Amino acid sequence: MEATLTQAPQDAFHQVRRVVEQDLGAPLESAFSSFEEQPIASASLAQVHLATLRSTGQRVAVKVQHEGLRELSQVDIGTIAFLVDTVKRIFPKFEYTWLVDEIKQNLPRELDFRLEGKNCEQAGRNFADDDRVVVPTIYWEHTTARVLTMSFEPGCYITNVQGIVAQGVRPADVAAVYSDLFSKQVFKHGFVHADPHAGNVLVRQHPARPGKPQIVLLDHGLYRPLDDAFRVSYARLWRALIFGDEQGIKRESEAMGAGDMYKLFAAILTTRSWDQVSQSSLDSLQVDGSESGKALTSSYAKQYQDEIQEILCRLPREMLLLLKTNDCMRAVDVALGTPVNTFVTMAVDCVDAIAAAEMARDPSWGTWLSCKAQQWRVWATVTAYSMSVSLGAAAPLPSLGGATGPQMLRDPSDDGHTALPAAPVDHRV
Repeated sequence: MEATLTQAPQDAFHQVRRVVEQDLGAPLESAFSSFEEQPIASASLAQVHLATLRSTGQRVAVKVQHEGLRELSQVDIGTIAFLVDTVKRIFPKFEYTWLVDEIKQNLPRELDFRLEGKNCEQAGRNFADDDRVVVPTIYWEHTTARVLTMSFEPGCYITNVQGIVAQGVRPADVAAVYSDLFSKQVFKHGFVHADPHAGNVLVRQHPARPGKPQIVLLDHGLYRPLDDAFRVSYARLWRALIFGDEQGIKRESEAMGAGDMYKLFAAILTTRSWDQVSQSSLDSLQVDGSESGKALTSSYAKQYQDEIQEILCRLPREMLLLLKTNDCMRAVDVALGTPVNTFVTMAVDCVDAIAAAEMARDPSWGTWLSCKAQQWRVWATVTAYSMSVSLGAAAPLPSLGGATGPQMLRDPSDDGHTALPAAPVDHRV
């Protein structure tokens, strides 16, 4: 799997040298005392080489964009737009023009490595007080639109369970930190890494806490800022999803533009059937990584493909990248074999985000007490669930927001199997 994420077709070294020298305006040797010709990783946009800065002796990773990619990308965008438009004319139900809009907006950003450097620094500031997370240091004097020079950060890929264990780190601890990292980005920072696949996340042993993991987050080319209104609404939606609150799911889904298709929207977000989502139990959202589970999800995706297209057209653009982020996170959960997954971490962060918004709106003692009560209730519930999982029996959870839990009635027209996959993942450096 790791090879597919980091070993795309490579440019020859003379092409790499040409790009570096054109962008830096000087011979490669004037900036680097060493520069390894064989890349340590490559993908559709760029490849990464190890090098040493001549000025300081610092070991660095140099990300070099594939030669001619900017010019070809404009042709590719035009080709994709033409193909999507052609297919839509032949098959009117095929509605993926939103995908073309996303590519037009995001690809130019990903091709400017100066923006990636700024995103990387912003992420570093957001996690400045959390030493469980590391982002590379950017060396701006050797960074341009096509060349990104950053500190070299060692580690194994997050799905390399054998490598993680060999470092004396528990995969379950890695899963917990990974989930918390991205949950904080969504619900606290409102600044979300939109491509957290396994090739962009490394793990190493924490230098100050033996046996504990430290996560290295790479590839900051594509982020999605979330405004406060969207972020809090999304937090309320996930709180409702996690605790089977049908009225909350309906209300927040409508706010997101899903309208009366809220059950379908819930299935897309969680990749679970509506019957499972509407249960007031965290184990109802347990990731199913089995082959039979994957096959069932795939069959539902085919069954509801027209409805999926319609709902994706309705959603805010921020939601489309969050769907991909959620998909990446679930894949890592499954690979690490963690019994208590992303949804458990999100339960706490959702309520924290909602509490912060409520306190900003009304900083009274009554509001503070109400928020603390909800936070402690969720914390206690999640703790009890985690303990029950470790003992082999998942405990049911009380519902929030007035939901009726397992007794909740569903629409008779709904067959209870609206389980759908999230948006497809695009693996790029």
